Amino acid sequence: MNETLEQEIASLENELQEKKTMLEQEQSEPIKETQEKEILHDVVGGQIQQQSQAQSDDQTVVPELPLDNSSGMDDHVQSLVAIAFNQSLKHAITQAVKTNNAALIDAFHDALVDDLYDELVARKKVEQPK
Repeated sequence: MNETLEQEIASLENELQEKKTMLEQEQSEPIKETQEKEILHDVVGGQIQQQSQAQSDDQTVVPELPLDNSSGMDDHVQSLVAIAFNQSLKHAITQAVKTNNAALIDAFHDALVDDLYDELVARKKVEQPK
């Protein structure tokens, strides 16, 4: 993994921990392991939303990318996930948002969260539900 990705994952770990702490204070009880993936989904979703807002502020109109079949979308999602892990999360998110394809962005979001969650479990930053 490259240094940029390491920094982004560390930043995600911090955001995840902050959000968990905030939710634990609101709920007055510890966060369950099953909720950690949902929290990560929200954190990554916030980053996608920020990039989407920045893209719309840019006033550059990008036509929606037509994807005729699900295998084409799956391939595109996997290539975006590969960009996230080989280059940077921000770059992959930017590329996804530029497609202007809500279904692709949603599929990318879900796949990215799954892979990031697995990475955080491997690093022992979150516990895998039993």
